[in-house]
Amino acid sequence: NVPPPTILQQQAEQFTWSKSIEQLLKVYRGILDPRREVATQEYDLPSGAQSHLALHEEVAAHLRHAQSALEQGQLDAAKQYLEQLFQQDPTNAAGWLMSGVLSMQHRRFQEAVEDFRKALRFGGDDRKCRMGLAMALFGQGLPRPSQKVLLEVLADHPDDEEAIHWLIRTCTAVED
Repeated sequence: NVPPPTILQQQAEQFTWSKSIEQLLKVYRGILDPRREVATQEYDLPSGAQSHLALHEEVAAHLRHAQSALEQGQLDAAKQYLEQLFQQDPTNAAGWLMSGVLSMQHRRFQEAVEDFRKALRFGGDDRKCRMGLAMALFGQGLPRPSQKVLLEVLADHPDDEEAIHWLIRTCTAVED
């Protein structure tokens, strides 16, 4: 049962891009999995394992610094930390998700689409990656592909208010 287009339009008018960026940042803040952190205790490990542990700690530090910079609005610093992270771990899903958020803030929607797709490919949080992808596709002026992604999100999360909101917005854009 689809509401009439006027209702869709009224709900869509309540939306602003700056508000969506804030929503995307909120989603991102929950992304770092504490299980990725490495304990700082000393272990008697072989030298190869110690270097791997050190690399993991360095990658985690780059990610934390990038997140902090992004939250403080220091977008250039966040980008630098992400570049350092990708030099060491080019398949870091959380990093690609954050890169997508950063690209959205710069309104570089094609870049954001690529970043969110990489985050998905490398095992990032499915819902967060797909929501970012849908927003980026919509930002590119592609409401129908955005709808397809949102329907995938809603198939797994039927009561997801944010996905429903974006689906209404994309349906309104298609009607125009």
